[in-house]
Amino acid sequence: MPTTDKKPQPERASTDEGLRSEREKSDIEYATAQTSIEAGADTAIQQARESTDELLQATRENADVRLSRSGTSAQARESVERERVHEDTALQAERATADAERRDERAESRRALAILLHLERAETDSRLLLERTRADEGLATRDQFMGMVSHDLRTLLGGIALQAALLKRNAAEDEVGSRSVQAAEKIQRFTARMNRLIGDLVDVASMEEGRIRVTPALQDATALVRESVEAFQPLASSPAADSWSWVFSSSPWGRRAPMVAAMESSASRIAAKVVIGSCPILQVADHPGGTVGPGPRPSG
Repeated sequence: MPTTDKKPQPERASTDEGLRSEREKSDIEYATAQTSIEAGADTAIQQARESTDELLQATRENADVRLSRSGTSAQARESVERERVHEDTALQAERATADAERRDERAESRRALAILLHLERAETDSRLLLERTRADEGLATRDQFMGMVSHDLRTLLGGIALQAALLKRNAAEDEVGSRSVQAAEKIQRFTARMNRLIGDLVDVASMEEGRIRVTPALQDATALVRESVEAFQPLASSPAADSWSWVFSSSPWGRRAPMVAAMESSASRIAAKVVIGSCPILQVADHPGGTVGPGPRPSG
């Protein structure tokens, strides 16, 4: 069985165990069927021999009756008896030889089948191991590539975050500077979020375990939606947009929107879909009548 993996993997161990179990079950079923066939053949042969013996005995009895009626001498009868004993001995020897040949043929058949099964299973194991080796090599190449790409992306993001920090620090203390500080803070938040997304992409351990690691955190829904509105407002207000999105952020329930526990990146994507109009209606849990969603473009 292919068990030369560098580290244990539950899926492969389960596959190997299932394959081993199926092979053992097949061996047992074949042995049972073969034993039943051989037993049936032995029974048929034994019945045929018994019928032959009964027929031979009846024939000899009829011959003895004829010899007795014809007045055959005792010496002639003794000669006939010796011939019969010789014939019985020869018959038993032939039957023993036939039985021995039949046993040898069955043993040879079992050995040939065992060799054939071993070769077929060895070939299957070899192909399975080759496929796993190629899969491991592909995953290793992917991980190496993702590692290089993530390193380069994080280097670029670090440069972007550094430039944003410099813009924020050197901003003037006026209205234009205030807007520059807000824009720099947005850039810093976006770079931090992109850095987390890159971490999710290269989290090989979580992907191999078949799950994505989620870190719940309390987030302000109002701030999350407002941030998404600010990020996508140019796209939503562009002439090419079919509809724009409105948000009742100034309503009483908007200021006290519920705190939600969610992964920030996923929540941001949902909020972005609401803002750009790809999500028809978002019902606010704290206020059944309040909605956030696309609406008709106002005039003016």
